[in-house]
Amino acid sequence: MKNAITYVGLDAHKKDIYVAMLVGHERVPVTWQLANEPNALRRLVRKLEREAPVRCCYEAGPCGYALQRQLTTEHVSCQVVAPAQTR
Repeated sequence: MKNAITYVGLDAHKKDIYVAMLVGHERVPVTWQLANEPNALRRLVRKLEREAPVRCCYEAGPCGYALQRQLTTEHVSCQVVAPAQTR
């Protein structure tokens, strides 16, 4: 199943990031919470690298684009989605 895409949704807050990961053709996502800090994000990237190819997204909000910049620096595809475009 290496050709299946893993989708990752991120809900970023000041202190925490909530992660929902849907691997391949699974129907139920795996969810967990991690601290919103660079070391925790690097561990997340290492975990996601095992699930390649990966597509991440999160909602644009007050946390800005810092999360998107950190992920793309680590070569993870990440889209920031405007709340009005999620219908």
